[in-house]
Amino acid sequence: MPSRDQDYNLIAVLHNQLEAIETYNRYLKSTKDCEDCTRLWKLLVSQAEQAVIQLRDEIQRHAVD
Repeated sequence: MPSRDQDYNLIAVLHNQLEAIETYNRYLKSTKDCEDCTRLWKLLVSQAEQAVIQLRDEIQRHAVD
């Protein structure tokens, strides 16, 4: 059975990733003059969204164990 520390850590990182997505999207709105920056922010959003999926899956797995 996973420890409470692991559960806390997963939830903390999930929170950080969700905040990062919000921040990246805010920065993305201001990159109309730079295609490279637009691509970078979109890439970072995509990576953070993938991390969110993985974290949610692991949190759900912990809830079942």
